[in-house]
Amino acid sequence: MRRDLRRERGFTLIEVLVAMLVLAFGILGMISLQALAVGQSTAAEDRARATQLANDLAAQMWLARGAQATSAQISTWQGTLDSASHPNTGLPGGTGSVDYDSTNKLSIITVKWTDPHTGTTHQYQTVVQIPDGVS
Repeated sequence: MRRDLRRERGFTLIEVLVAMLVLAFGILGMISLQALAVGQSTAAEDRARATQLANDLAAQMWLARGAQATSAQISTWQGTLDSASHPNTGLPGGTGSVDYDSTNKLSIITVKWTDPHTGTTHQYQTVVQIPDGVS
């Protein structure tokens, strides 16, 4: 039995084109997943940095043995939050505030920053309660 080669002449070319199309979609999917992973990694790094910056002020409060930070401590701390002035340790558009609840002797430390790629504002908040005169 002899096969008719004229009918099967373009079949291999179509197989190759379909395989290239499937490969192209696979590569595009992998590239988009990589971009998403990089974005999520950067967001996680910013959250970790915000936590560290808030904990830095809380540690200063523990050293001062009181839950109420001085205005000088707060001012110095706020100066370290923005990545424009501290590129290795600050946050993009980083700002911070400290509110003191004198009734319960609590300090609420808030750190805010803006994601430069999406423009989304994020916030980290922690509450510090330090009894007066802690040694």
